[in-house]
Amino acid sequence: MIKTKIKSLLNDRGMTQIDLAAKLGVQPETLSRTISGNPTLKSLTDIANALEVEIIRLFSSNMPTGYVEYNKEVFKINSVDDIKTLLVKIENASNH
Repeated sequence: MIKTKIKSLLNDRGMTQIDLAAKLGVQPETLSRTISGNPTLKSLTDIANALEVEIIRLFSSNMPTGYVEYNKEVFKINSVDDIKTLLVKIENASNH
């Protein structure tokens, strides 16, 4: 499941597993063994950080992702915090 999710996240970013391995500073074979086996919390944290996602995204597909255009500005949504940031901008704009 984690391996599939990582592959999906890589695909979303136009990255390969080789790109991710380079970003992590490990050999591609090492990364492949890590995500195919039983990765440690540190490995998962490093992978999530390299993919610029919250670690929960490696386990759940229920997190909304995508892009939202608001007031001629495009916002990338990768986390609940991204949604909260956008909502604050919308609320601030409606209060002015």
